[in-house]
Amino acid sequence: MSYRILVVDDDPFVRSILEHLLMCEDYEVLLASYGEESLNIVYNKSVDLIILDIMMPGINGFEVCKVLKSQRKYNLIPIIMLTALKGDVNKLHGIRTGADDYIIKPFDNEELCERIKFHLLENKKQKQKGLLEKINFTIESGYNYLRELNEFITHLFIRTNLSDEEINDIKIAFLELGMNAIEHGNKSQSDRKVYINYSLYKDKLLISIKDEGEGFNSRNVPDPRDETNIFSLRGRGIHLVRNLMDELEYLGNGNEVLMTKYLNLKLKEEPVLTHTVSR
Repeated sequence: MSYRILVVDDDPFVRSILEHLLMCEDYEVLLASYGEESLNIVYNKSVDLIILDIMMPGINGFEVCKVLKSQRKYNLIPIIMLTALKGDVNKLHGIRTGADDYIIKPFDNEELCERIKFHLLENKKQKQKGLLEKINFTIESGYNYLRELNEFITHLFIRTNLSDEEINDIKIAFLELGMNAIEHGNKSQSDRKVYINYSLYKDKLLISIKDEGEGFNSRNVPDPRDETNIFSLRGRGIHLVRNLMDELEYLGNGNEVLMTKYLNLKLKEEPVLTHTVSR
């Protein structure tokens, strides 16, 4: 069975080039010329990957990506943004809305095909492991970005059977370790990034936060429960998170932390967001 790829671009020439390229690679190709049309196709047909332009009439590519990534039914569809918009700001915006990749036009055919193969294979592997949702985010070292992202991810928590108290615990843990990454890892340097991965499985929720700092040895963090450390502020945030989450693990050289929250198997049903299209 061949994979089905949706190409979304308002330029008919680009759509034609991509259609020919992908068909030569034995993919089934669907075409859309604007954002609302692409959403209607995804809602009504099975799609394995989306190649998405940004600058289009109606809702743009950023908005399309955000809509799809916020719905569990479509969250795992890999989205490759293919756009003429250059610059780190636009790329960061695309990744922040949940895009899996970002390629600048004019593009190299071989590179695009390799990226497509990678994301399709990776998506297949993750689904075999029981993955239900996965989003990667990259944000600048700023509290406002962290707070906005926390609210967005919280929307995804609501579709699990976590209680309001558990969701609030996760929000607190996320903000605590996110601020640690910004302040202690990246030293509040605006040119440094924080990388966040959200993964939802049937039985657990994983959130990893990685900064661009040098890292540290988590074993050297003092235990605030020890009376000899009663006047020290070090370690209190980490101890708080350990009590809020089921598992907490520092990876690599200490600049990445993985939080785990275990779930009951049943997930809440989610109403599908629909868009009325009139042209």
